Amino acid sequence: MCLFYARKSSQTPEKPHPAMEIQEEKHGPLMIITLNGKLNAATYPQIHEHFNVLVNEGITSLLVDLAGVTYMSSVGLRLFFLAAKDLQRKNGKLVICSAQPDVRRLFEISGLPTPYPILGSREEALQRLASETPQ
Repeated sequence: MCLFYARKSSQTPEKPHPAMEIQEEKHGPLMIITLNGKLNAATYPQIHEHFNVLVNEGITSLLVDLAGVTYMSSVGLRLFFLAAKDLQRKNGKLVICSAQPDVRRLFEISGLPTPYPILGSREEALQRLASETPQ
């Protein structure tokens, strides 16, 4: 019997995990976050910390545009659930929009109730937030 195994060469440089690109657009108490990249265990801490900073700075409405997210693991479900709960404690809200089909499918097949809407476009999300915000 012959066993094969792979061993990392000491000459092979370790590839860093790519960071998630996060873009912000602030409109009063509303922050629009556009994510680009993969949302997984490697990028979770970066995004989670970013959301925490925003909530602690007084953002009460968060719109997260997922059009540029090419992959999301189940850790993304946790991220958005926690963000929504943090915002709710401050009488705020989270809205998700523009998820790619594979990402949207993850929300659907998880079977978990979401404390936030997942809408098809940024325009829909902005309309929803505008209609729910007291004038």
